[in-house]
Amino acid sequence: MHNDSRSIRLYRRLIERYPTAFHETDAGSLEQAFRDKLDKASGTWGVARLWFFALADLFISIPVHVMREALQDGRYTLRLWARHPLHTVFTIAALAIGIGATTGGFSVVNTLLLSSLAFHDPERLASFHPQEFIPPSASHRLVLTIQEILFFGCPQYFLRKITAGSSGQQNAAKLIALTM
Repeated sequence: MHNDSRSIRLYRRLIERYPTAFHETDAGSLEQAFRDKLDKASGTWGVARLWFFALADLFISIPVHVMREALQDGRYTLRLWARHPLHTVFTIAALAIGIGATTGGFSVVNTLLLSSLAFHDPERLASFHPQEFIPPSASHRLVLTIQEILFFGCPQYFLRKITAGSSGQQNAAKLIALTM
């Protein structure tokens, strides 16, 4: 069978998944071997069988070569760290500080912004703005009384029942407060 240019191009792309050092030295021989087998393959089933074995070989050998190269890089890194211990200590300390700061920042953001509040109906919560209750007149005053404090499994949240308004007219409201 003649060389199918699409098969060759696809196989060439798959060979590029090997590590660079292996790819630069052995890609030509792998491609030539595939071309020879493709020439000998007869019919659609022969080409399909060739592709099955070629893909099986690539899916087994590429991870092996990548892992071999990663282990070689790891051994080199450990030798380099052993030669420069002070540099290693500073590098590990910088990584530890960076990871700790990122974890702490995410914990704060997660607690304050991402996790839901520990209330049964959080959609019924409303914000309290004292300016809405207090008219600018000096004859009106704000009366706040704490009637009950209910803890909801977390000591940072509590419920206050407040009354606000002028001396002749009182408005009652429930306020959920966050203590730090």
